[in-house]
Amino acid sequence: MNPLNIVFWFGVFGSSLSESLHSQTWLSVFFHSFFIIFGIILWNLNIASSIHFTKKFIRPKLLRFITLGAGFLLFLFGCQFGFKCVSLLIG
Repeated sequence: MNPLNIVFWFGVFGSSLSESLHSQTWLSVFFHSFFIIFGIILWNLNIASSIHFTKKFIRPKLLRFITLGAGFLLFLFGCQFGFKCVSLLIG
């Protein structure tokens, strides 16, 4: 129930739903909304369960490695978006 998590998923939900509102029936939009929310709930339960059941197996050194790896991947992802932004601005 992290507020940042809720805001993130509503952003994903809104962007995927905004495309379908204009091109599909209301029943189809309802089912898409239902399954998106159901998927979000399943994903959050999966993450919470994974963390709960594996936290006793993760040592500080492994956690540091995972954190550095995730940070590096996020940095590369940000560089990719920055490169796309600069290439769009330049021409």
